[in-house]
This record gives sequence, structure tokens and C-alpha cells, in this order.
Amino acid sequence: GLRGGIANLLYPTSKGAVVNMTRAMAFHHGPDLIRVNCICPGMVYTPMVYSAGMPEEMRTARAKRSALQVEGSGWDVGGGVLVGDVEADPTLDLVRELFGKYPRGTTALKEPDPEPIQTDTRMRLEKANTRNTLVSFGWHAAGIANKPDVCALDLIYALLIEGQQARLMQAFASQEEIGAVPEVEFITKRDPGLFLVTCVTKPQMELETRETILAEIEKLHNTLLTPEELAGVKAVIRAGYSFDNATYENQVSSMGFYEAIDTYQFAVDYLSEVDKVTVEDIQRVAADYLNTSRSSLVIIRPKKAGEGTKEARLIP
Repeated sequence: GLRGGIANLLYPTSKGAVVNMTRAMAFHHGPDLIRVNCICPGMVYTPMVYSAGMPEEMRTARAKRSALQVEGSGWDVGGGVLVGDVEADPTLDLVRELFGKYPRGTTALKEPDPEPIQTDTRMRLEKANTRNTLVSFGWHAAGIANKPDVCALDLIYALLIEGQQARLMQAFASQEEIGAVPEVEFITKRDPGLFLVTCVTKPQMELETRETILAEIEKLHNTLLTPEELAGVKAVIRAGYSFDNATYENQVSSMGFYEAIDTYQFAVDYLSEVDKVTVEDIQRVAADYLNTSRSSLVIIRPKKAGEGTKEARLIP
């Protein structure tokens, strides 16, 4: 509910509605000393997930997207809920009584092994009980240690998917016959992460979808943005970041996130760092990270594809 989703429109929309309803109810009932909260779980392995079947590789990838690098269960979510006419002090006393006997431990962060440099295009094909085909390209991206490249990748993300000039959205809007719904994802992490471009499309339009994605990525390599384009996408980033940090709660959340992976100061300096990015930086970072000959491609097709579905092949 805090970010968009690629599965469909209604699922993330309804979650976002619950989050905003919680905020509204908190303000409405605050004068009566009533707190209203909601839980926003991450990747949780539930019956809804495993009933459709999920490969172990996909479960591992889901877990790695979380800050703790683990996959939760329904018990993790339920354990965070305490409802009813609860008095804080007696409740905390009970928590200390039940859990205080367990010694506190320390968890040493294990430095991940360096990711091998990818020198080729990789592909994984899966089938699922779905009517549409999912196409997802992934590239190795920068970690927080390389802040200039992180800011450039943020701008590329916005250039492709956000605002009126969103290139990927416009490319698919001009090809209505493809019927694809694109999504771009890049989250700054402590270690180098992934830049993902994903589309849900008609089975018979799989190749056209892949070609459209790669064509937009190639444009970033071959053509410099105009100063007006760069200014526009910076304005999109500035507006989004300002909106997301409109309250003290949101500001503390941003600073806490960056302190966990590097330093809170990046949250303070973020917009000024974004302003330093040039059109040449965008082209360089696109060439360095979003190389179409060093991408990973995942395709999930329907188990029973419709007529006219083309045979999958890697696009040169």
C-alpha cells in the first residue's frame, strides 16, 4: 500500500486506500486518545501465494528484496497486532515478563560475496495459472556507496515511468495493440541492487513488449536528454520527494532508512545531489548499468497460452 504494484491495478490500490484510511482515522480519533495503526508487511509467504505455486528461486529473490533478507509468514504479521481496550503500562509489564528472560543478542552483518560481473544475457522461463504474460528485465545497479550513480538511476527511473514525459508509458500508449502495463523499480540499497523493468502483457504480444522495453533503454545510451527533459524529470523527483517527506513522521522515516544503509545525511542532501546530475551523467550511467547485452530476462507465461503466441527467443 506504500508503493505501486505490478500484479494488477486493484490489489495495490486497495492496500493504498487502507493506508490513507488509517491516517485519516488517526487524525479523526486522536482527540479521543484513540490510536489507529495498520501493518504494511513486505514479502510474506501465505496460502494465497503458495496455492498457485512458486519456485524456490523466486522465493529467494523475494526474500532478498527485504531489509532483513528474509521471507515472512502470517505469524510475523499477526504478532504485530494488539487490539482492544489496552493500557500501555500493564501491557508493557506483561511483555517484559514474558520475553525479558531471553538474553539480547547481537547480529553481525555478513558482507555479501561480490556479485560476479555479468557478461552475457540470461533468461529464465516459467509458466503459471494466469491469462497474461509477465516480462521482466533486470540489471545490476549501484549501491548507496556510489551516490552520484544512485541519483542518476533515480532520474532514469522517473524518466521512464513517472510524470507526463514518462517515456516507457508513452511508448506503450502509442501501441495500444500491445496492451502492456509497464512498471519500473529501483530501490537504493546498502549493497548494489537491481534496476527492474516489468510489463504484464498479452501472450501474443510478448516479443513486441520486449522489443519496446529494450528500444527505450537503447535511447538512453544513444541520445542525450535535452536540458528541458532533464529539468522536467528533476522536477518530478523533487515533487515526489517533497510529498513523501511532507510530515515529520515521513522525514524521520527517510532519515532512518538511509541511516540503516549508510547515513541519514543523504536524506537531507538528496535533492541537492539530484540537481548535480547532468545529461552526460544520465547517458554514462545508462551505458554502464543498463547494458542490453548484459541483462537478465524473466518471462512467466500462461500454462495454456492463447492462439498466436510467438515462440520465445532472446532478442539480439
